[in-house]
Amino acid sequence: MLRSLVGSEMCIRDSINAEYGESPEFGAMVLRPLILLLLLGGTLGSLLPQPRRVHRPQVPYALEPLPWGSVLPQGWLNDWATAARHGAASPERAAFAHVQPFPHGAPKAGQPGCSVVGGQLCERVDGWKTGRPASDGFWDEDSAYWIDGMARLGFVLGDATLQRRVAEDIEAVLANPVYFHNTWVTRTDLGDGSAEGWVRSVYSRAMLAYYDGTGDTKLLRFLETAFANYTAADSTSDRSLTQLEALLEGHAYGGPVSMRDTALKMLDANPVAQQALVVLLSGCTDNSTAVALGECQVPFEHGVSFNEISKVFAMAYSWNANKTLLRASENAFAMLRRFHTQVHGVNSADEQLNGISPNLGTETCDVSDFSYSNQWMLRITGESKYADSSERAVLNAGPGAVNRSFMAHLYYQSPNLIASSPGFAWFDGPGNETACNDDAADHNCRSSRWSFGHFHLPPCCTGNQARMLPNFIHHTSFGLSRPEGKGVAIASYVPSRVSLRVGQGTPVTIQVLTAYPFEESVVLNVSKLAQPSAFAVLLRIPGWCAQVSAQVNRQPITALVGGASGFANITRVWSQADTVKLLLPMPIRATLEYTFANGNQNATFDRNHPWTGQNSTPGLPYCVVQAGPLTFALPLESSHGLGAANYAIDCDATTMVLHRNPLVQPFDWPLAAPMRIVVAAQMFTWPDVWRLPDAPIKRSPGQLHPLTLVPYGSAKQFHLSLIHISEPTRLLSISYAVFCLKKKKKIINIRLIYNHKLNHK
Repeated sequence: MLRSLVGSEMCIRDSINAEYGESPEFGAMVLRPLILLLLLGGTLGSLLPQPRRVHRPQVPYALEPLPWGSVLPQGWLNDWATAARHGAASPERAAFAHVQPFPHGAPKAGQPGCSVVGGQLCERVDGWKTGRPASDGFWDEDSAYWIDGMARLGFVLGDATLQRRVAEDIEAVLANPVYFHNTWVTRTDLGDGSAEGWVRSVYSRAMLAYYDGTGDTKLLRFLETAFANYTAADSTSDRSLTQLEALLEGHAYGGPVSMRDTALKMLDANPVAQQALVVLLSGCTDNSTAVALGECQVPFEHGVSFNEISKVFAMAYSWNANKTLLRASENAFAMLRRFHTQVHGVNSADEQLNGISPNLGTETCDVSDFSYSNQWMLRITGESKYADSSERAVLNAGPGAVNRSFMAHLYYQSPNLIASSPGFAWFDGPGNETACNDDAADHNCRSSRWSFGHFHLPPCCTGNQARMLPNFIHHTSFGLSRPEGKGVAIASYVPSRVSLRVGQGTPVTIQVLTAYPFEESVVLNVSKLAQPSAFAVLLRIPGWCAQVSAQVNRQPITALVGGASGFANITRVWSQADTVKLLLPMPIRATLEYTFANGNQNATFDRNHPWTGQNSTPGLPYCVVQAGPLTFALPLESSHGLGAANYAIDCDATTMVLHRNPLVQPFDWPLAAPMRIVVAAQMFTWPDVWRLPDAPIKRSPGQLHPLTLVPYGSAKQFHLSLIHISEPTRLLSISYAVFCLKKKKKIINIRLIYNHKLNHK
């Protein structure tokens, strides 16, 4: 029998090597376990990913994360994930994806180890292509982000090529522990030598995700050793707090209790954490006046830092049951949602938290980090509002950050961007390459960050964009661990397939059949259930949905309500081929809102620098048009050229009409979108497109005409060259479809209600 298995294994390995090439690391970490499972367990479809977590937190997670590979995308979501695989996460793109300045004294372009790209920019050919340490600076957050995203996307797509590339990189890191410690604990680009451990944190979670999917214990042993001598003194800066995730998750996966204890001690001793707790627990975070005056700022106002660190307190709560820590995280994300979240669903961050205004940028890193942190809060609390936030971010700001092929991305996106400079990515044109490092001094360089490019400096977003989709897909479903048995929670209704064990351990697959969010109907189909089993199915009731109707096997459910958590519970004996049909009505929502200025109530607008945080002018009215989780925008550019932007719309949903078209696949967020909203609009004189008018535009009788809005993620440019843009580039969206036509009494009433909510909410 053994000889037969070995012979069969060699046959399978030869076939795979012929396709993908030989790699000892890939064989040890991926192929051998996979082949033995195939030989001993039958088809892959009958195999469930194995849970790896050993230690449960003191306060169990409300929703249990499933092993990587348990949730797979389907339909349009699979199309988009496949585009990411061949774009942002593609190892084939490595020849041009990672370019950054070398430190002083490093070789210039054309010298050994560099490709010819001009100026002082040089490609880390060896390090990026092979995963092995090259020279100073290879170990940075962009590389760690990229490997993390590639590993996770490889699991949700079942892509062996991605897993092989990740295995090569991880094996190189395992073989070089000194690089992992010395270079990643100290960020040389900070300039002051301060130890923050940020890159180590990012790469550690890539390792843990890869361990979750493969079960290779070498990764756990490596992390145990790497953190063995850590003490509270190793966490003194803000981002050093992010190492708590690696320590606590490392312990959950089977690492020693010392990893947990070190994490909790680091939080207690970190001066930044203690300063932040004072602010987050003071009550000022719910006070609009205090926030506007800058009285509620925490020591980590950088957008990425805020998203990454704010969840750490709740993580610690799970392991020490200190509810004060949970409340701090909840307050942080409540403040983020209320005072900084733009209409595309993610906080402003260019790079600090900057309030709500049409021209403020949101760094693409924040799209990944904001959604990931909300997924953590959903896991810990089980509250559907965090699923709402994650879904809204990924379905709006997500496609807004990347082009349709996923081969180019923005560094910043803004809800309104009418025009930007001709600069593109990190160069101004052939023969005139210029590194964009001095943002404040170089107008063209700064504006170019709003252009689609395959690469931006610093390259954090170039790597981080790969993490957004796989994290979202994986967290659309969770497991439930209860005394009466296991169950499943559906946190998002995007098309997917989840396989897990329910009841007393019975395997089941649940298919989510739908084109959601582009249609209102969702069907959940129970399959691969060998025998009837009693278990709970939790269904998220979206915050935007006033009433959900449901049927089980065509029998109506009379009362499907979300309860305190926002999840409805259907517990019954389920059988093969059972179905749940949901109807999630998506009426048009048109909401009058006002800009909010963070930290400086009397900020003045400077049109020469319209993107800076100090230029968020408060109290300017705009209209947000939404349906379901989608925000709608006016596309400004088409194949016929630049369209006009100076429109004012009637901010009244009863005057708007929603049109639906069949979903065309492969889906790439086309301009010919499956949902379109026609609004009543009139043109007006708009002297400065960088600034919203101070008041609603006066209605001109007889001047109204229809204007078509599309989902925010579809309102972007057609496919662009990845090398050079010869024409001025323009982001295609004006999602503050500005300005309400003046209806005097109605506007006054809404303004009063809004101000009341701001001061007393």
